[in-house]
Amino acid sequence: MIERVVATRQPNVVKGLLATATILAAATASLIAIDCGGNDFTAGSSEGGSEGGSGDAGATDAADGASGLAGFCQALTGYYARCGYAAPCDQKNLEDCAALGFSLSDATRQAFIDCQATVECLRGTDFVRGSCVRSKLAMASLTPVQSKYASDFCAACHPDAGTCMSAFYAEGAVAGTDGLGFVAFLLNDPSVSALDKACIPIPGNPDAGACDFRFGLCEVLNLPSLGLPADACKDGGFW
Repeated sequence: MIERVVATRQPNVVKGLLATATILAAATASLIAIDCGGNDFTAGSSEGGSEGGSGDAGATDAADGASGLAGFCQALTGYYARCGYAAPCDQKNLEDCAALGFSLSDATRQAFIDCQATVECLRGTDFVRGSCVRSKLAMASLTPVQSKYASDFCAACHPDAGTCMSAFYAEGAVAGTDGLGFVAFLLNDPSVSALDKACIPIPGNPDAGACDFRFGLCEVLNLPSLGLPADACKDGGFW
C-alpha cells in the first residue's frame, strides 16, 4: 500500500482549474436499472454514454453485495432519508444512484457504504469530505491502474521527488488543497485509465515549471468525456 499524505500546497492556478471540474463534468453514464427496494425512494437507471465505463466491468460492479451497486444505492437512500434530502432533484439523484456508484472506485463506494449511517450530511459527492469517509480513504490501497497513473505523472513532472506518489492522491482539508490526482482516486479504473492515456505524456511537453499546470488542465478538460453523472441539485456535475 502506498501511504497517501495530506496535501498542503497546490499551485493556485491549478486549484482553480480543478474547481471547474464540477461545472464541466455534466454527462450521464449509461447503466443498468437497480431497485433499492424497501424505501419511498427508488433507484433507477440513467441514460447516456460512458466512455470506457460499461461492458464487463459494469456487469461485475452491478453484482449484489456490500460493495456492489445495489449496496451503494441502499446506502445512498438511507443517507438521504437521514439527512432529509427529499426535494425533486434529490429524487432524481437517487434514480441515478447506479450511475454514481459505478463511476466511483471500489474503495470510495465501500467507504460511503460503511460510513453512511454516521457521515456528516453533505450534498452531492461532498460526502468524501466527511470524517469517516476521509479516514477510510486514507487507508485505502491503490489499484494497479491508480498506481500506474501516479507513477506516470511523477515520472513526467517530478522524477526526482520522493514524495510525489503519496502527494498525488492526497486529500486536502478543502478541495483546493487536494493533490492533483485526488479526483481520479475517487473514480473507477476505466476512468483513471482514460485520463492516463489522455494526459500522459503531458500535453505540449512542458518544462518542469508548467508541468503541473498542463497536467491539471488536461484532467479538467477530459473529465466530461468520462460520462460522470450530474448532480440534479447543482448546476454542474458531481465533480
